[in-house]
Amino acid sequence: MHERFCLNAATIKTTALDRQIELARQAGFRHIGLWSKDVDAAMAGGQSLAEIKAHLDCSGLSVA
Repeated sequence: MHERFCLNAATIKTTALDRQIELARQAGFRHIGLWSKDVDAAMAGGQSLAEIKAHLDCSGLSVA
C-alpha cells in the first residue's frame, strides 16, 4: 500500500471519475487528489456527492 503517497488524478485526467477511483484502489493508494472539474462532470452525469463519497469509502480511499 502507498500509505504516504497520494495519487494526483491529473496523471489520469482523461479518465472518468469512477475509473480514477478504481485505478487508485487497484494500485494500492489510500488517498487520491481529485479535481473539481471531474467531480462536476460526474455530477452532471447523474451522480450525487453522496454516491461519489460512497464509492470512495468502498474503495478505502480518502480525498487529499
